[in-house]
Amino acid sequence: MKQRLGIALLLVLVLAVVGFQSRAEATEYDSSERLAQVSKLLKTKTGDWERTSVDPDGSWGVSLALDSADIPHISYYAHEEYGQTPATWKYATQRDGTWSTEQVVDPSAFRAANVYSSSLILDSSNSPHVAFGLFGANSSSPYPMLITHAFKQAETWEFEEVEVIEDTCGGPYVTLLSDSSGGLHLFYAVYIKDVSECRSVLKYARQLGTNSWQISTLVEGNVSAPSVMIDRDDNFHLAYVSYGETLYSLQYSKFNSVAQFSPATIFTSQPETYVRSASIALDSSSVPYVAFVYYRPRNGYWLYVAHQGATEWIIEDSGKRLGSSSDINPFVDTQDNLHVYAGNTYGFN
Repeated sequence: MKQRLGIALLLVLVLAVVGFQSRAEATEYDSSERLAQVSKLLKTKTGDWERTSVDPDGSWGVSLALDSADIPHISYYAHEEYGQTPATWKYATQRDGTWSTEQVVDPSAFRAANVYSSSLILDSSNSPHVAFGLFGANSSSPYPMLITHAFKQAETWEFEEVEVIEDTCGGPYVTLLSDSSGGLHLFYAVYIKDVSECRSVLKYARQLGTNSWQISTLVEGNVSAPSVMIDRDDNFHLAYVSYGETLYSLQYSKFNSVAQFSPATIFTSQPETYVRSASIALDSSSVPYVAFVYYRPRNGYWLYVAHQGATEWIIEDSGKRLGSSSDINPFVDTQDNLHVYAGNTYGFN
């Protein structure tokens, strides 16, 4: 990066929530704050934030992409009332200055109990592709998960099954990517029930053709918070947290095929501490930066950044304290400055 001596950390504790307030101002917990509105936040040239409401229904699992004309597209799943089951999966885009929303997935059509997580990308024709998980779908197993790819042709949504995973107990956490040739790649982590315990699995699926996916298991057991990007040479950069009985570690691998996948440890926690919420970004030279949350006993949650130096990984403590459930999203601007947006799921600092 051009400004190695000082990483620009922009901490914006903003998520599209109703009644946002900081922890210092909050005197009691109001469950109504868990009802979110899908909103678009746009920073104008004057530096002010403009907020527009997209959908009044409560929303979760929001994924956003911009097309070639900088028009926003959003996928999300919604509850009209908090705790309502099943949720429905929706898609929204802005046309002629107004928002158009549509219900894409009714889980009952798949004999599913609910829809979880979504990852949205746009192809070279600005057509949306979304990956998501359907919980309790198309199986006699008590806790199956259907990993699904949906794409829009003209005005019709098409669906294809990627994998049915039996006896799940958590997840999935999905990331859909497109390579320089338009090929689709899907990474997803899911928790699988094993006797009386849950074990985590990180998988990779490559689309071979319509309704044809090649699936590989990258990591089995003790994996969380996967984050992956693809560079201009079609290499994957994957970071995730690996955990044992006492220590946590941050893992990273650069690869363009399953055979090349070889994770290396870039940070290990101390006893009684742990790592969570890893998220990766690439600069213009495809140098990886991994932002993560590090918990220290009696000291709270802190934002750390790891970046790859000439010979080794460099770990930096930002000095910024976060909330216990903060999500983090780093990105690198056109001048190769790093920005990290940190937010809390329910809007508390």
